[in-house]
Amino acid sequence: MPIKDILVACNGGDAADRALAHAIALTRGGEAHLTGAVVHGVSALIAQLGPWITESIEQVIRGQDDARRTEIRAGFEAATGGLSDRIHFIDLAGRPEAVLGETARFYDLLVVGRGGTAPGPSHFSVNMHELAAHCGGPLMVVPAKAPVTEGGPKRIVLAWDGKPAAAHALSAALPLMASAEAVSIVTVGSVDEAHADRVARHLLRHGIEAEAVALASQFGGIGKTLLDACKESGADLLVMGAYEHAKLAEDVFGGVTDTVLREAHLPVMMVH
Repeated sequence: MPIKDILVACNGGDAADRALAHAIALTRGGEAHLTGAVVHGVSALIAQLGPWITESIEQVIRGQDDARRTEIRAGFEAATGGLSDRIHFIDLAGRPEAVLGETARFYDLLVVGRGGTAPGPSHFSVNMHELAAHCGGPLMVVPAKAPVTEGGPKRIVLAWDGKPAAAHALSAALPLMASAEAVSIVTVGSVDEAHADRVARHLLRHGIEAEAVALASQFGGIGKTLLDACKESGADLLVMGAYEHAKLAEDVFGGVTDTVLREAHLPVMMVH
């Protein structure tokens, strides 16, 4: 089933703008609907001052937030002007990671920007790690400088470790793999290479030819090994499971998801 309903987070920053460009490319390639979302929590100033803030000051702060949301929506509409009746926009109020993650469950894919600069108040920003850990469906994280491929990704790397999250990511990415020019199934370290062959057979039954690649883990760990493999192959999308270990463990000891979210040079589609 093709991707027909895409949600993209907008906050006016350059990473969010690049995420929007990638979402537009996917929309044009697959005739999908695209919904822009401005998500915002409570102003840090209002939250900190609480009952001590005067009504007039609170009105000024809320007015600035209103103007910011209007500006973000105008930027979305300008960028998507040629996509006619398949474009929508929503305003989401609440804790950004929670409300965006919950809303994403009603869409095929959520696209968000990572890194870059995000002008304006911090309560318009989203914590990528928390969103990745709690998003109910596939999430595409786009670095601020990731090149845009019209019509969607052409060279895809699937990181396979045989775990449930990787299987969920594989299923979610099938529509993108079907239109790609090359798909590689990459295993790292002790993962049974026969598993990659079974994934390749599964993809072939979907009409997708894929190459199985087994790699030894390099210095820097599995995450760096995967990102280096993406660079060497010229991939424009990495597909992987997210947070197979508890997020707290990754926060304390580090992990693949943390490394990839922090260092990826290309868009990453992940599912927890």
